[in-house]
Amino acid sequence: MDESSQLPGRFLPSKVYARWKWTVRFGLFAVPLILFLVGGIVLYLTPSKYQSKTVFEYRGTRTPAEAAALLKTRNVQVNVAHALELTKQWGYDSEAVQMILSSITESKIDPASGQIEVSVKHTEKETARDIAAELPKALDRYEATLERNTINRRLDATKRAIVAAEDEAAEKRKALSLLISVRGEQPVEPVAKLDLDAARIDWEQAHRHAADLRTQVAEIGLELERVGKFATVHSEPIISQYPAGKNAEESLGEVSLEALGCGLLFALLVPYLFELACPFHRRRVKLPAKKAVAPDSTDEWSTPAKPSDLVPSGLNG
Repeated sequence: MDESSQLPGRFLPSKVYARWKWTVRFGLFAVPLILFLVGGIVLYLTPSKYQSKTVFEYRGTRTPAEAAALLKTRNVQVNVAHALELTKQWGYDSEAVQMILSSITESKIDPASGQIEVSVKHTEKETARDIAAELPKALDRYEATLERNTINRRLDATKRAIVAAEDEAAEKRKALSLLISVRGEQPVEPVAKLDLDAARIDWEQAHRHAADLRTQVAEIGLELERVGKFATVHSEPIISQYPAGKNAEESLGEVSLEALGCGLLFALLVPYLFELACPFHRRRVKLPAKKAVAPDSTDEWSTPAKPSDLVPSGLNG
């Protein structure tokens, strides 16, 4: 019987393939199932995060996009952490608390109305609700503080200008008094009269300028008192009924796809890598021997010829 080497359409030789085919099947079916179960267990053991949302309207000079970006800035989040005492509650420093607040806070803008929706995810329902409620308030306090600081700077500059104007008016008054004492209140000479009128006008202008500045101080004080709200809340924070992401189809779908992909990759790569590691192993197939055809007695072509059949018919006596 002939024995020839052939390369059938398989990754491995016959003996090795027979040994590894159940491993392949195990990889195709068991490994994805195991990975899926592991992913489900990890998803189950992951702490549940509850989501709380609130919607507010920004009434400042910034755009809604800029106001939404302010929610993740240090100034606003430090204000939230201080108001809720998160450093004491979580046991972290202010930098770590700010990083956590930035990671759990998301904002979305309604293009039609310009309102800003803030969503906060946290493992505790009350904490998520409190942070979502405090963020618009912290933004309002931050903007109000900036506005008050600007007004206070104007107020301080105006008060300094009042002091300078009053000093100037006092000097003008002193110069006018000196001129009156020298030339009298009603001088007869035209030159003296012109000098007296000019000194009196300078003093009156300086006095009027100081009075105007005092009026500005009063107006700035009223403006400081009238600093309004920069964030108006339209809907109070609502806590989701179910943990955010706990029952989400995206999470289970992602776990399923990753498990199936890893299992298929494992099942396909293991035989291929084994073939690369053992390149000289090939399956040898024994070809079956050809069976001899038994002569048929009824076949006239297969019956041996007799000597008499070989004599020409004309020579037979």
